[in-house]
Amino acid sequence: MKTCCRAIKCLLPFSVFSLAVAIWANAVCYPFLSNVFLGLFGSGALTLISSIIGYRVERRFVLEQFYVDVRRTLRTLTQYSSSMGLDQKISFLMNFYNLEQSDIDISIGRIYFFWKNRTHLNYIYDSIYTPLCKVKGCINSHYWHFRWHQEGTGKNETAMKTFIDEIEALLFDSKEGYVGLKHCSRVERTFARSIYCELANKYYILMYGMKAYKKSGGRPMPTLDLKQITD
Repeated sequence: MKTCCRAIKCLLPFSVFSLAVAIWANAVCYPFLSNVFLGLFGSGALTLISSIIGYRVERRFVLEQFYVDVRRTLRTLTQYSSSMGLDQKISFLMNFYNLEQSDIDISIGRIYFFWKNRTHLNYIYDSIYTPLCKVKGCINSHYWHFRWHQEGTGKNETAMKTFIDEIEALLFDSKEGYVGLKHCSRVERTFARSIYCELANKYYILMYGMKAYKKSGGRPMPTLDLKQITD
């Protein structure tokens, strides 16, 4: 993709220059020179068009790959429930640590095609990649504590609950209210919902464009099942 960007930067001024010289040569009655530069303009314009098409195809591919990698991680995280038992939670978090986690890092590394508009890259990094890294980093940082607890060499349920509360504070948000006279509380998956929302709206527009977004009715992703959002 970097090659496509460089080709576009170089070929655009070359094509414009060739066309300008061809027009000038024709105006001052140098038909041979005009034909030469028209030929150069034609080959340069063709290569430029091919580079632009290649850039757009590669751009979409990179964005789609990041999209798939993020959704794969979210799908795994939404299988975690705050209603699990302590040992079940520890086992889940340890299994998450052992999953291949480098895909998202590789995908974000490929998103360097926003060489002109850094705002888009900053948006992807701040609104999607950084929150995911924060959750992954928090889980990974406690892996050995969970392992020692599970093996019995460092068993401490109070500490495990503290670590899990730290992780769940990033994943969930507790809501309290009244239904009639009855006090109720529920746990919402605010983290997953916020990332899914970004993927379904602004990120989708970056990936496919506003026209495709509007054509899909502004809801490119199917509505999430309630069980995916709340516990």
